[in-house]
Amino acid sequence: MLIDTGVTNPETQNLINGLMTVYNFLVGVTAATTVERFGRRKLFLTSTTGMLVAFTIWTILSAIRQQRDDGSSGLAIGIIAMIFVFNTFYNIAMAPLPISYLLEVLPFSFRTKGLTLFNLAQYCCGLMNGFVNPVGLQNLRWRYYIVFIASLCVWFAVFYFFFPETRGLTLEEVAQLFDGREVLERTYEIKDRDLPEVSHEEKVVVENKEK
Repeated sequence: MLIDTGVTNPETQNLINGLMTVYNFLVGVTAATTVERFGRRKLFLTSTTGMLVAFTIWTILSAIRQQRDDGSSGLAIGIIAMIFVFNTFYNIAMAPLPISYLLEVLPFSFRTKGLTLFNLAQYCCGLMNGFVNPVGLQNLRWRYYIVFIASLCVWFAVFYFFFPETRGLTLEEVAQLFDGREVLERTYEIKDRDLPEVSHEEKVVVENKEK
């Protein structure tokens, strides 16, 4: 991307990548401390909207520069600025939220499978970023960015229609969002019975007797 922007000096590329890494870390840490204040859903939607706008401008500037073969520094600076804006919006939600939100909404019995699928998806995305994206950028150049714009539109729709807000809710109340009011009422019924707690050793003895 930096080469297409006109930044071909390796030292300049390393400087920009290094600054971006530090910048992403600072934005991600800041966003992680404000999750409870703004809420998960709002951060997801804000992040996706900001990325979509930044990437659209980024694509337009890249198209103008490449079609006109315009080597002016103004367009290059604009593209680099949009890269930083894109990463800002990416890190306010995509850095701190995916795993934490996943653990909140998944029932205990499905968390291992959910985390496994999440990690598998991350590995697949990593492979795509490492092997597919460079080929697409080399052959299609700015047109390949349209794939990411379409993906961001899909993700916005997914966040808007399928991601409920979980800020300030207990795990039982989160389960109610997905499974209905009767789940929460059932939980309160169990709590009202004041059932005695059973130690791990007693559970093992009972299980052995049943076998």
